Amino acid sequence: MRNLLETQDSSSKKIFQHKEEQKM
Repeated sequence: MRNLLETQDSSSKKIFQHKEEQKM
Protein backbone atom coordinates (compact mmCIF):
# COMPACT_ATOMS: atom_id res chain seq x y z
CA MET A 1 0.00 0.00 0.00
CA ARG A 2 2.74 2.42 0.92
CA ASN A 3 4.62 1.54 -2.25
CA LEU A 4 1.57 2.48 -4.31
CA LEU A 5 1.34 5.86 -2.61
CA GLU A 6 5.01 6.53 -3.31
CA THR A 7 4.52 5.63 -6.96
CA GLN A 8 1.56 7.98 -7.29
CA ASP A 9 3.51 10.74 -5.54
CA SER A 10 6.52 10.43 -7.85
CA SER A 11 4.32 10.32 -10.96
CA SER A 12 2.37 13.39 -9.85
CA LYS A 13 5.68 15.19 -9.27
CA LYS A 14 6.76 14.31 -12.81
CA ILE A 15 3.46 15.63 -14.19
CA PHE A 16 3.87 18.81 -12.16
CA GLN A 17 7.41 19.32 -13.46
CA HIS A 18 6.21 18.72 -17.01
CA LYS A 19 3.48 21.38 -16.64
CA GLU A 20 6.01 23.83 -15.23
CA GLU A 21 8.31 23.20 -18.18
CA GLN A 22 5.49 23.89 -20.63
CA LYS A 23 4.90 27.29 -19.00
CA MET A 24 8.47 28.40 -19.68
